[in-house]
Amino acid sequence: MPAEHYRRLGTTEHIIRGMLAAKKKAEQKYGKKNLLANVQSDFDWGYLSGRVAAIRWVLGSDWDNLDS
Repeated sequence: MPAEHYRRLGTTEHIIRGMLAAKKKAEQKYGKKNLLANVQSDFDWGYLSGRVAAIRWVLGSDWDNLDS
């Protein structure tokens, strides 16, 4: 999503700048076409989200935290 979307949601500017810098770094390291290359369906997104939620839970977040 474009940064303007996050601004409309009220995300602070320093968070947006950090997000964009991390995005650029990942694109340079792995190549834009390789990021999320295997995520092609709603099932894939659900599977990926579930794995991220499980990792966050193991690291101490609440299971029902929907930030991931």
